[in-house]
Amino acid sequence: LVISILTPPSNAGQRVESLVSQRAAIAQQRVKEIADFAHTDQCRHTYLAHYLGGQRTGIMATVRRQRCGV
Repeated sequence: LVISILTPPSNAGQRVESLVSQRAAIAQQRVKEIADFAHTDQCRHTYLAHYLGGQRTGIMATVRRQRCGV
């Protein structure tokens, strides 16, 4: 078994910093979305359906409209 250690690219540090920064921004966005969900006055089903890009159909749509006023 032979393992070769490659020389990192000259911009490796910059690329790592960029990836860490992107991950931090995504994590902050997720925290905001969770907080928004926790504090919404909107029907949670409606909120999630909108967030996920879906639409309610069938009987659940009718039930949710009656309960949530949407």
